[in-house]
Amino acid sequence: YKFPTGRVSTRLRAITLQLGRTGVLTPVAELDPVELNGSVVRRATLHNRDEIRRHDLRVGDYVFVERAGEVIPAIVGVDVARRTEASEPYSFPEHCPACATALVSAPGAAAVRCPNDDCPAQLKRRLEHFAGKTGIEIGGLGPATVAALVDAGVVRTPADLFTLDADKLDVVSPKSAERLLAEIERARQAELWRYLQGLSIPGVGRVAARELALGFDDLGEIARASEAEMAQRCPRVGRTTAAAVIAFFAQEKNRRMIATMTAAGVRPQRSESAR
Repeated sequence: YKFPTGRVSTRLRAITLQLGRTGVLTPVAELDPVELNGSVVRRATLHNRDEIRRHDLRVGDYVFVERAGEVIPAIVGVDVARRTEASEPYSFPEHCPACATALVSAPGAAAVRCPNDDCPAQLKRRLEHFAGKTGIEIGGLGPATVAALVDAGVVRTPADLFTLDADKLDVVSPKSAERLLAEIERARQAELWRYLQGLSIPGVGRVAARELALGFDDLGEIARASEAEMAQRCPRVGRTTAAAVIAFFAQEKNRRMIATMTAAGVRPQRSESAR
């Protein structure tokens, strides 16, 4: 048996945009706080631009909110009877709110993305991913510190983390800088699959990263691997994912990043945890 899905009505105060590490913009509904199934809901994901159009959402509307799967707050409709002239239709932007690059979307796809790989918002999300639990786990390198380092121009790629010293870390306290440098030193020998998962290679999540770590000894080997070698060493990695890995390391900037890491003493370790 399942409990009946709870539904409440509240006002849509605004629609904001979250920019992910791959450049995809996700609209988020900012709501008047309302209690739903024992907790207070203030935000709900809108998934994509088409979702806003499908519901004809307007800022100022009263909307119905449910918990999708009894976990994630989701807008399931608009209380049109309560709509007033003050409700304003939402226009999805044509340019990235972080770098002003013209946004793009593939034909037939709902996702809208910023194609600028150097977009500061994307850089921050990629570094958070690389340094977080989804990557090599550098303690003390949270969103606030990442933002400070990117905004100061000190860090642009994951490789830049391994060239940091006390002089470059004046954006944080001396004690935090000392701890961060110690964590970075430890992370130079993090497991290979964690590096692979943290690099934001399209299609490479935990499972694919572990498979690649079983087939190769280090990042350099993977960067140099051909399609045939990838298929031979990692037969359980799908063709699409293998092609994405090869395409990622075919880019000169990514090859330079790996070379910088290696020169900075990064030596990812193979371990039984990958198996």
